[in-house]
Amino acid sequence: MELQIRWGKLDKSDALGRHVNEQVDHALRHCKERFTRVDVHLHDSNQDKGGSDDKRCVIEARPRGADPLAIEATGDDFFKTVVAAAKKLEHAAEHFVDRRRNH
Repeated sequence: MELQIRWGKLDKSDALGRHVNEQVDHALRHCKERFTRVDVHLHDSNQDKGGSDDKRCVIEARPRGADPLAIEATGDDFFKTVVAAAKKLEHAAEHFVDRRRNH
C-alpha cells in the first residue's frame, strides 16, 4: 500500500509525517492488503490567523476494486485531528471489509 501526504500550503513536518504514517498503519492494520493507496490531505483554513477547528485532515483510502473511502476530521491541532481521522478510517475500513465478506 502506498501512502502519500499532501501538505497543501503547510511546511512539511517530519514529526507530523511520522504521526500520519503511524496512525494510518494502525487504522488499517487488519486489512492493509485490501488497499492500494491512501492519500492524506492536511489543510490549515486560517493559516497564520489562528482559530478553533481550522486544522483539517482528509483521508482518501482506495480499496482494490472498489470506490475510495473518504474521511474528514477537523480540530485545533493537527496531531489530534489526524488521530480523529484515523479512527474514522479504521471504522470505515472495518465496515468495508465486513460488507465484502457478506457479499
